[in-house]
Amino acid sequence: MKKILTSNFWKGRAGFSIKAIVLHITDGSEKSAINTFENPNSYVSCHYLIGDNNIYEVVSIHNTAWGCGRVLNPSWKGFLYRKLEGIDHRGIKFQGSERGRQGQIFQPLWDKRLGGFTDVINPNLYTLNVEVVSKGEFPKWSMWIKWAKFIKELADKHNLPLDKLHIVNHREINGGKTCPGNWFCRFYLKILIKYFI
Repeated sequence: MKKILTSNFWKGRAGFSIKAIVLHITDGSEKSAINTFENPNSYVSCHYLIGDNNIYEVVSIHNTAWGCGRVLNPSWKGFLYRKLEGIDHRGIKFQGSERGRQGQIFQPLWDKRLGGFTDVINPNLYTLNVEVVSKGEFPKWSMWIKWAKFIKELADKHNLPLDKLHIVNHREINGGKTCPGNWFCRFYLKILIKYFI
């Protein structure tokens, strides 16, 4: 596995464990994705990038990548909440987190189950972010299978079921996104794993 050097991450996970894998596409070329992750002003990263010929480690799984930190009109039910986790108002602070470029550490979210607005903990802290090089086009079979095998291996390694709580399309966290597009999403991941891997 090749490595990409980036400064776009928070060291550690503030005591949180990995709860889910978030699926992304680059919406650009492999080279442009690498350039974006290496650029400290982009405030973007992931844990793994799956390219045509290589899989890259961008951020160690022990650290917090900046891939899904902004919560907007979400449909995912797997969020952790400050109230439920018992974190006080001082909470978790990372250098640079006040900029909010990857979402604040705590973000207000309406949840009727918890009686209205409550603070959701930034999902970057408890997810693995995996990008695949794609502009949204129908994938090459070899790439599709490589991606599905890699996600299954990650899920198995971290004891994550292949369900909607543990394998998350980015758009389910940020409803303003179309990521991961039509093909590199949970629906096809499950089909590929069930019938072809």
